[in-house]
This record gives sequence, structure tokens and C-alpha cells, in this order.
Amino acid sequence: MKRVRVAKGCDRKLAAQIRRVVLRLRLDRRKVYCEVDGLLSTEERFTARCSGCACDCGDGHPCSHENGGCHECGYTGKRVTFFAAYVGVAGELVRLPARGE
Repeated sequence: MKRVRVAKGCDRKLAAQIRRVVLRLRLDRRKVYCEVDGLLSTEERFTARCSGCACDCGDGHPCSHENGGCHECGYTGKRVTFFAAYVGVAGELVRLPARGE
């Protein structure tokens, strides 16, 4: 069987159901798939500046004026944010079959 990536935390039955739907619809197998509110979705991510790193120039201490890093982001100044994006085929969202079907 062809390999389809499913998000961590899905139970085995749901993961098998997601794999069947992805293969049947010939969707991109490089993406990570999950289920949100009964709809098939992909796990997407983007890298942005850390919200915890703040430039406070009013105290007279030198600062980087950019995101120099903090404990929250591991002193990199960047945060990776994950979100789910619904999968659509031919203008319609892909609904997963109910558990009993």
C-alpha cells in the first residue's frame, strides 16, 4: 500500500480512513493529513517572528531592534506556527465518512 502521512494523535481507525480517502482522491501524499470537524484537512505550518521577543528601547540598554531571541523561542527569534487547512476537490470540501460507514 502507498504511504500516506497522517498527523500524530489520530487513532488507527481514523488514520486508515484518512489514508483510504487520500488514495482514492489521488491527493498529494507529501502532505500530513488530519481530521477537523469531520472534514479532511492538511497540517500546514509557517515560520514567523517570535511574539515573545520585544524590543524595548526606552531603558537605554542596547538591543538588536529585531527578534534577537528569548526563552520562548529558544533564542532564535522565530516561531513555527501550525494550523489546519481544509482540503477541497473541485470546489467542494472533502467530508470523511461517519465512523459507522
